[in-house]
Amino acid sequence: MNRQYKAHDDLNRTLTRVVGLVGIDPKERPISPHTFRRTINTLRKKMECPKEDRHILLNHKGGDVNLDNYVVLNTEEYVELYDKWNPYKKFRMSILE
Repeated sequence: MNRQYKAHDDLNRTLTRVVGLVGIDPKERPISPHTFRRTINTLRKKMECPKEDRHILLNHKGGDVNLDNYVVLNTEEYVELYDKWNPYKKFRMSILE
């Protein structure tokens, strides 16, 4: 098994254990990394984040030659885009206060 798949399997096993610890039956309601990607993408859509930005932030490949090949962001630009469309920004601030 290559390292990438092993890490993915380890993460899925850990999520399954954690979900069970908080009282959710992982067989009834499976949780995976994809669950978090889907949730954050849905929240960004509700914030009216443009589809292009959601595409970039999820690092999706395929479907748009322009985005996939000609839009290149440096790390600072990517972080700015992430911060702009971070649906948890207000939530984090309220925890810190």
